[in-house]
Amino acid sequence: MVFNIPIVNRVATGTITLQAGSSRTITMRAFDAGGVQTHRGSVTVNIQPGTNPTISIVLMPLTGDVSINATLGSFTVTVMPNPNSLRIGGTVQLTALVRDWNGNTATETVAWATYDPSIASVDASGLVSATGAGNTTISATFRGATATTTVSVSP
Repeated sequence: MVFNIPIVNRVATGTITLQAGSSRTITMRAFDAGGVQTHRGSVTVNIQPGTNPTISIVLMPLTGDVSINATLGSFTVTVMPNPNSLRIGGTVQLTALVRDWNGNTATETVAWATYDPSIASVDASGLVSATGAGNTTISATFRGATATTTVSVSP
């Protein structure tokens, strides 16, 4: 598989998804603005289902002597608060806390979704509105990491 991870302001952002398995080799190459390859590095790792630990790769220069240290890590998402129940017509404002592989808070926006909008809807800011009786799940997703909370709506 090939992934293109763009770099903006010296920060590489993007998502790669690998199937679980042992002895997976990840190879990275760096290119200059003219498209000429400048660095190369690889690491062999075991990929487990779910969240994996941070991976570090040293990209060695093809010419010169300055290497590049690349870090691949996961994000975690936490949804707060955990609303136990709402009445039809009620609302609750959810927030999502996103942390990178180093525990630093990410400031980007999550995508909100509901499994059953006939029970509860959620807008782009995380405001949940109870629309019908029952249980549904609300999710917040950021770069492939997802957190969920269950909302029970009563009449």
